[in-house]
Amino acid sequence: MARHAMLQDTIVVRDAQEGFVGVTGELWSIAPSGKWQIARFVNDKTDLPYRQGRLAPEQLLALTRVLQSQSFAELPDSFGRDVKVNRHLITISVGKKRSTLVLNAGELATRKSVSEADAQAKLWCRFLSIIDTVQSLLKDSDKQ
Repeated sequence: MARHAMLQDTIVVRDAQEGFVGVTGELWSIAPSGKWQIARFVNDKTDLPYRQGRLAPEQLLALTRVLQSQSFAELPDSFGRDVKVNRHLITISVGKKRSTLVLNAGELATRKSVSEADAQAKLWCRFLSIIDTVQSLLKDSDKQ
């Protein structure tokens, strides 16, 4: 695709850990306007954002390009570890599309977490490229 459209839907990254109290974690969201926020949650209760800001148009374009280059729309609904209890779930949602990486309890989502010989290695890399971009953009946005 030669021309990249700007972000059309809100992107939400939900980093959740299942455990004794239920599900806890953080929600990172970026709206098409560039407005972003990070909030903590416990089960269905989300706190007020503890960080927020606005991305510049070129940052939104960079995010859109990564979603396209990593073929987000083609990622599976769920992949990763075969874990049933105390899962660490990282979900990326854009519009109605959702993809979840399932990890062991407390496991970090890194490229070192999966062997290159693993059939899912390319999926992990595509997924993590999107996560890394979101984290980098919001970190850089704090400095503006």
